[in-house]
Amino acid sequence: MENNFIFDTLCYTILFHFLLHNEVKPWARRQCRQLMADFSDMDLRVIPDDIPNSRLKSLNYLDLTRCGITFMYEDIFKYQPDLAVLILIGNPLVFITERAFTGPLARKYLSLAQSKIQSLSDIPSDNLAYLEVLDLGGSEIRSLDGLSSFHCQSLRNLQLDMNSIDRINVPDLAPLHNVHGMSISFKGNYFVYTEPGLTFSNLQNLKTLNLSWSNTSLTNVHIFKGLKNLQLLNLKGNTIQGGVLSLSELFEDVPLLEILILSSCNITALEENLFKGLTHLKQIDLSENKLVKLSTSGFYSLHFLQLNLASNAIVTVDVGSVMDLGNKSTVDLRYNPLVCNCSNFEFINWATKNLIKVKHLMETVCNATGTRIIDAELQCEFPVGVLAFVIILVAIIITFAIFCLARRISKYSRYSQL
Repeated sequence: MENNFIFDTLCYTILFHFLLHNEVKPWARRQCRQLMADFSDMDLRVIPDDIPNSRLKSLNYLDLTRCGITFMYEDIFKYQPDLAVLILIGNPLVFITERAFTGPLARKYLSLAQSKIQSLSDIPSDNLAYLEVLDLGGSEIRSLDGLSSFHCQSLRNLQLDMNSIDRINVPDLAPLHNVHGMSISFKGNYFVYTEPGLTFSNLQNLKTLNLSWSNTSLTNVHIFKGLKNLQLLNLKGNTIQGGVLSLSELFEDVPLLEILILSSCNITALEENLFKGLTHLKQIDLSENKLVKLSTSGFYSLHFLQLNLASNAIVTVDVGSVMDLGNKSTVDLRYNPLVCNCSNFEFINWATKNLIKVKHLMETVCNATGTRIIDAELQCEFPVGVLAFVIILVAIIITFAIFCLARRISKYSRYSQL
């Protein structure tokens, strides 16, 4: 193993020296101002002093994915002031020195995903003042302790997916209070406690919040209190107890919401007017639930709405629920057990005439035959001539019946007088 490490180090050192001193194509150095280096999937264990080579002054992207790195020593990047992207995915990091990130002044993206880091305090925050993206997904972080040590003013994306965070208290997110336009993802964490009504109260300028598959309880109607500027909320995979989403107050604290994801939440029904307060809503994802009815009465506007109801249990569609969809609105009904008979004729007829409003038509099929609903051949309407004949015939029969009834009453009257 030691021999392989030395050999790899020497090979890359020679390669970089060759690129730097190759005079056959001197234009290559002059024209390439931003250099990229990829050492992913190498068994480096530590970041060697010569990789990246200190003479590569313009290196701005370094990928060290799954290199087996366990230690990061001080000043390892001190000759790389332009290094903007550093990727260390899948390295079993045991120790990172306080000065490990000293040097780069332009670092904007740092990924320590799948790195076995257990605490945010294990990550030295020195020289990360301009960091915009911090990816810690798939690690072993158990709390938000240590977040206060970061300079968060420039942070735009904090990814904490698939960690072991089980509770959030108000002070945990206080360091992000003044950060504008930020996105946070807690996907795949399993919350057992979130402070009622106050959890996200410090995130008034948050733009995106991902709470998918996090065991977030939606029985607390004030859980989103403080998120007055939130535009995207992902609640996928959080089970709705009882199946009926009926708390209209739940979304009162996110009035600017544009995208709402409620897929895979075990929803069987929605309360009327549930989303009326979301006047800016443009997309709602209710796919992979157990809804049996398509209803649009609960939305503020249907002019620009993208409605996803794929993979539910909808059999028939009341055409009245889709008639008012605007020209820029769409509905997605793929993978529903739709019937293609006269009970669904009006909707199928509407879909045929409004192809741009029905997304994924190739997968929107009749449950029994697998035929696209717009290709279903139904005989549910009488020809105009036949319909007119039937109406006239019925009118004649009714008139004749009235005439006969009148004669009988008249005849009965004469007998009564005798």
